[in-house]
Amino acid sequence: MNLHVDVALAPTFPRLLSRAQLAQKVGAARYSYPRPDGVLVALPLREIGTLRLLIGQDRSELGRVVIVEVARSMRHLPPKLLDLVVPHPNVVLRDLPIEARTRSVLERFLPTIARQPVWTVARYLGIPKFGARCLVDLLAACEESARDDGARDTPGAVRPIAGAAPLRSITCGGRQLALARAPRDLAATVVATAVHMVSHWGLSTVESVIERVSVLRSAPADETVVRRLLAALPRLRWLDAARNWFSCLGDASRLARGVAQVFTVARRVPFRELRRALAKGQPRAPDVPKPVLQQYLRQIAGCQIEGALVVGTATVTPARLADDEAVLVELLASAPSDLQVRALGAAAATRAIPFARVDRLVRRSPLFVRTRRHHVRLIGRGNDRAARVL
Repeated sequence: MNLHVDVALAPTFPRLLSRAQLAQKVGAARYSYPRPDGVLVALPLREIGTLRLLIGQDRSELGRVVIVEVARSMRHLPPKLLDLVVPHPNVVLRDLPIEARTRSVLERFLPTIARQPVWTVARYLGIPKFGARCLVDLLAACEESARDDGARDTPGAVRPIAGAAPLRSITCGGRQLALARAPRDLAATVVATAVHMVSHWGLSTVESVIERVSVLRSAPADETVVRRLLAALPRLRWLDAARNWFSCLGDASRLARGVAQVFTVARRVPFRELRRALAKGQPRAPDVPKPVLQQYLRQIAGCQIEGALVVGTATVTPARLADDEAVLVELLASAPSDLQVRALGAAAATRAIPFARVDRLVRRSPLFVRTRRHHVRLIGRGNDRAARVL
C-alpha cells in the first residue's frame, strides 16, 4: 500500500555568500579601505543596494560595508554598470592609483588579457579573482583620476586620463627626487620589492630588484631609476664597492636572526664555520661573495672580524631560543666533545623531545655544526686553536 502525505515545503531564504566567499570578495585585512582621502563610493556604484544611503557618512565605519554590499549584489549588477567602458588594464596599471590587491590580480593575468581592445566592467569581472573589492577600487581610482585632471563628475561615466608632464617629483626616504615620467607607483614597487627581498634572506642585489620589478609591472625597469630609489632609502647600506649588493639596518630577516642566535651561545666563531651555519636552508647563500658577507656582519649585524674569527659585540642583540633548541644547546654545552646525533636524540628523549625534532634542528639551526659522520657539536666550540687566515 502506498501512502501519500502532503508535506509543506520548507521556507526558502535568499542565497547569501559564505564566509569564505565573502573573504575572497572583500579581500585581505592588511589592505586599508576606504581609500585615504579618496572616493568612498564611486558614482557608478551608488545605485546598488543601500549604497546611496552611505554618502556623507563616516568613512572609517563604512569602507568595508561598501565592499560587502557590492559583493552581495555581484549576481545582479545593473546592465548599465556592466556595460560601462573603463580604461584598458595597461592604462590602469600605468596611470591609476589602485591598491596592491587590484594590481596583483591584473598583473598576474595581463599576458592573457592584454589583447582585448575595449574593456567594460563585465569584462573585468571575468578576470579570475577580480571580485567586489577590485571593482570598487578600480571605479574609485578612475573617478579620482578624472577629478585630478579637472574633469566633471558625470554619473555613470569615466573620463579619459589626460597627458602627464615629462618629469615628476617624488619623496623617498625623506628626499625629493625628480624622475622621468614612469608608472605612478614605480617608487613604491621598487621599495616594496627591495624590502621584501631583504626581509626574506637579509641580502639582495640591484639586478634581482630590477628583474622582479620588471616581472611585476610587465615592463622593463630602468636601472638608473631603480638605483636612485634604492640610494634614497635611509636604512639601506651598500655592501660592495660596485653598489650591487645591499641590505637594510634593523631588518628581521632569517640571516639577522641566525647571527643573533649564534652569538647568543658563542662569542667567537670562525668565519668559515659561521658562513656554513648561516647557509643552512638557503640555496643562494653560496652565491654571496665573502667580502659582501663580511660587510654585512660589520655594518648590519654589528660584529667585529679579527683575522679569521667573527666576534660578537655588545651591539648584537641576543636572540631568544626555542625551548627544544635551548635543551639541545644545554646538552651539547655540557658534553666534553661532539656527540653522535643518535646519542643526542636519546638524551633529548628524556626531556620529551622526539628524535624527529632533534634531527630537524640539527639540519636547519645555525647553532649545530656537523663534525665527523653522524656527529654534531655546538657552534664555536672546539675552535680554540687559531683559525687559518682568510
